[in-house]
Amino acid sequence: MKFTIIPDDNNFGVDGEWREIDLSALVGTVHAVQFDTVKGKGEVERGASGNEAITSFAQFQGYYAAWVAAAPPPVPLPTPAEYEATRITSIKSEAGKLILARYPQYKQNNMLRETTHGAAWAWIDAVRQASNDAEAMAGKQVVDIVWP
Repeated sequence: MKFTIIPDDNNFGVDGEWREIDLSALVGTVHAVQFDTVKGKGEVERGASGNEAITSFAQFQGYYAAWVAAAPPPVPLPTPAEYEATRITSIKSEAGKLILARYPQYKQNNMLRETTHGAAWAWIDAVRQASNDAEAMAGKQVVDIVWP
């Protein structure tokens, strides 16, 4: 594992996963700490006084414990209904991709246009129906819609 500590920002990183913990005890004395457990060595950057090579992470072990304790809570599992809805949506999406993948790109683009065109006509039909419903309820024509 690779540890990185940046006290000024209260950031502690382990293998690239950063968490904010209290590092106020190191502020002013340590600029940064890097340690690689695989290599068994690292360094402490002390700013103007230079860098110090270290071969043990023991002096910073308490900060690692605080990093572990600062882990976010686990994400709750979805309910069976949520899982099923997600699964069905995923299956439909993947099936659509597999079907489209059988066609060259220009045909895929045409299919997309036709689908979009079909959705537009469905919307137009819904507007027409709403207009007819409103006209019937009011006893007069509400909107005069002329469609091509």
